Amino acid sequence: MNEIQKQIYSYLLEEINSGRIQLNERIPTENELGEKFHTNRLNAHHAIKSLEKCGILMGGFGRSKGKTVQRIPSIYQLGTLQQAASRRICVLNHCREGIRHLHWNDLIINPLERALKENAIELVYRNISGMDDIDSCRRLLEELVTDGVNAILLIWEGLDEGNYFSDPELLFRFHDNVFVFERGNCPWQNWPYSMVAIDVFGEGVMAGEFLVQRGYEKIYFCAPENVKKSNWLNERWRGLHYGVLRDTGGQVEVGKYEYNYGETNLELISALKNDGGSARIGLVACNDILAARIIDDCRDAGLTFPDDAGLVSFDNDPNFRNYDLTTVAPALERIGRRLADLIVDAANERNRGEKSCLRISSELVVRQTA
Repeated sequence: MNEIQKQIYSYLLEEINSGRIQLNERIPTENELGEKFHTNRLNAHHAIKSLEKCGILMGGFGRSKGKTVQRIPSIYQLGTLQQAASRRICVLNHCREGIRHLHWNDLIINPLERALKENAIELVYRNISGMDDIDSCRRLLEELVTDGVNAILLIWEGLDEGNYFSDPELLFRFHDNVFVFERGNCPWQNWPYSMVAIDVFGEGVMAGEFLVQRGYEKIYFCAPENVKKSNWLNERWRGLHYGVLRDTGGQVEVGKYEYNYGETNLELISALKNDGGSARIGLVACNDILAARIIDDCRDAGLTFPDDAGLVSFDNDPNFRNYDLTTVAPALERIGRRLADLIVDAANERNRGEKSCLRISSELVVRQTA
């Protein structure tokens, strides 16, 4: 459809959805619509035909006879119909402000916005970090569909029991073009959405391979004590464990250490001091926050990195740049480009009906701690 046809199409949908034109009532004729939009009746004809093909309108032969509304679209059907006349995507950002800088920053936003702008796709943002009940979510999705949002991009904090996304098909009920940037918090690959994910298992493999190549003979994965066993934590551990096992055939010992923020962690410090002379120890902190705490505690005990042990962490958190951490960083620019590719393909109706699940490898940033 051209722009004027889209305007007429959207106008008719709005009239039907709002109830101003009700079931079994006639819509304006092609001639009346042509006069209203200051165009020829052929543009009105094309817009009406599009709604007729979808089963919304029927009857009324000839240019002077209006079609009749034979079906009121559901919210999902309304969204599907509006996609034909809309190129607007809404980013639903569920990340807490305190961690938003890690995975939703200019590195990912700039290539995404640039690609969408080049393809005449409007991008709008909604912060949903405080939205945790299913009724609020439903109202929001109905609002987005009614506003003609063509696609939804979800930046998800995590999956908690009782949260509205405990029902993974909720978005699917309202919209077909749903894309997820999965930061390692939950296993989305079997859900009915297209997904671009950080390969958190691969991050663990990468950290282990690096320490093995540097000659470390014992490797410990460190995570806070009593922390909720989230998907990203488990996958980083699994990647580290199986990666080292594959690379060394079991010759390098891999273990876990639960780090207690409230204590001095004498067991770990003692291991570093006592084993330092006989075996090179490498630590893998579950994230940069913990790595910084380990460095502070070990410094108080007279231990330094990499002299007394090696240390690798994850996230490349700019808040801890002064620690010179060797860290595994998500490839945010590449993720932004891949998200844009999927969204543009959907807007242009390429690869229709396909759902993609892409895992993007992270990048090792070598600094001073290993």
